[in-house]
Amino acid sequence: VSLDLEKEKSNNYEVGFTTSGNDILQDGDALSVKTTGFYNDLTDLIQLTATGASSYFYNVGKARIYGVEIEGAYDSDYVFANLAYTGVKGENQTPGLNYGKALSTIPAHKIVFSLGARVPDRDLEFGG
Repeated sequence: VSLDLEKEKSNNYEVGFTTSGNDILQDGDALSVKTTGFYNDLTDLIQLTATGASSYFYNVGKARIYGVEIEGAYDSDYVFANLAYTGVKGENQTPGLNYGKALSTIPAHKIVFSLGARVPDRDLEFGG
């Protein structure tokens, strides 16, 4: 634990849109797509590092974190599906040895897909 940390400060920008439609493939179904992009300029970003058996928090002078989230969903009486992607990048923007290097706490890109079915007569839903 570090007791000499500065407060993290950030300027955040986010933009997104959603679109949806009904009765796409059959009566009563729905399709939607959501997209969000974000960009953050940070000062005194707090990061965690682990070295051997110990770990500590420290400030990164300047950093940039940006990315995109995209999600699509289809829903009908008998079938549903979701597909989502999240991509995040983070870079050290402090002049010096680590300038432009990736931040250690940024999550990996992620894709999630689910598909399922319904049996409305039995009030049953299953999927994976």
